[in-house]
Amino acid sequence: MLIVLDNFLDTDSNLYRELSQDSLWETPPRNSWIDRDQSPTNVWESLVEKIWTHSSSLLPGQFDGMEYWGDQLSPDHRRDIPWHQDKDEFKYYFAKITGTVTPYIGSLYYAHHEVPKGGFLQIRRGDDEEDIHNFERIQPFPNRLVLFDSSSWHCVTPVTEGTRRHLASNIWIKKPMEQNFNPEGFDLSDY
Repeated sequence: MLIVLDNFLDTDSNLYRELSQDSLWETPPRNSWIDRDQSPTNVWESLVEKIWTHSSSLLPGQFDGMEYWGDQLSPDHRRDIPWHQDKDEFKYYFAKITGTVTPYIGSLYYAHHEVPKGGFLQIRRGDDEEDIHNFERIQPFPNRLVLFDSSSWHCVTPVTEGTRRHLASNIWIKKPMEQNFNPEGFDLSDY
């Protein structure tokens, strides 16, 4: 499943104006959680709520909530994101639980001002991990929303010029382990 929606936010809206502020992106959110019925407490959660209210026909009848995080890529800082699947990272890396626990569906919203050079989202088609040439490629246009199966292998190509800003969010049927959202409070040496 792949859906690309351009001009997702009304450019005259307060939400769009807030998300366009460079200062907001100096510290994008790290892995955060909002329960399904929780009211937004910040601009990030307001965007997550808007995305999933708009896309409600894609959602399961029951789910615990939404995970979200932001990132900014540029030639001077982090340039790319390697191939990966969105998953319950704590279970996968530390708890050594067999199998990968993945979200139901994911999204990316692009909040930069100009189209950067590079920074393409690439989503692998099919299950063949060896076939590195079989993928969808989406350009990160400003104010674009991408809805996709975030359990599929995906990556972001290097940004060679400009800045790429995005807010990612995932719908989870069952909330991932709390350690994904508060890793500082846990002793990982036990795992």
